[in-house]
Amino acid sequence: MARIDKHNKISGSILNLTFYEMGGKSYVRAKSPGLSREKIKNNPRLAKTRAVIEEFGRASSDGKLIRQAVLSSIHGFSDCRVCSRITQGLFRIIERDLTNPRGKRTVSEGLKSAEGKAIIKYMNFNIEAELGNVLHAAWTIDSSTYTISIPNFVPSKSLKIPKEATHFSIRGAAGYIDFTNRKYRLQPTNEVSSGKVKKIVPVNLTPLNKPEGTGYAFFILSIKFFKGTNNALQSLNEGKHDSLAIIEVL
Repeated sequence: MARIDKHNKISGSILNLTFYEMGGKSYVRAKSPGLSREKIKNNPRLAKTRAVIEEFGRASSDGKLIRQAVLSSIHGFSDCRVCSRITQGLFRIIERDLTNPRGKRTVSEGLKSAEGKAIIKYMNFNIEAELGNVLHAAWTIDSSTYTISIPNFVPSKSLKIPKEATHFSIRGAAGYIDFTNRKYRLQPTNEVSSGKVKKIVPVNLTPLNKPEGTGYAFFILSIKFFKGTNNALQSLNEGKHDSLAIIEVL
């Protein structure tokens, strides 16, 4: 069954046509009932197809590693399309690998390029609350202390706060993801919470424990909104207004 999303993109099958996305681009192909798994595996003419399948599988596996690393350090809201979105982004990063041959290219090599890092930077887990639309202030990163700071942060001006929200919290995470050895270790930072005030609120987020590990250093930022009810704070709309994103990879 084919589906049309809010951007009028088709995915799935209609009659003998299959619509799909790969590397951020949309494709359509005719179904090939004679194209068996064995044929794909052994036919010399399908070497490029095998390479694409292998690299797409690698992107999917590494995407799962990223999601596990981030969501285990910060329990934030993620939408139902985050899996495919991250996989597509990592597939594009794999294409930046200029060291390995097609089919053997990796995310680790692709991230060595500035273009590769740019793809994963600002990767949002909730597309309905992208960080760039929620936070209207610049941040800085101290790579020696793994501290994320937001200078001159004034909640009423620096945040797009939902009308129903009375409070918010900002928290970060920093640490390492090693795609080669399939390991990750991200440490959560302290949390800054406040109401919708019109004064500067200092935001300096430092990991509670110094991150250690191998691979690439990832920095994560999370913004959550709450509604005060009966002297208690409740998550606003089950977290659907919350933002969670990768803000830097070093």
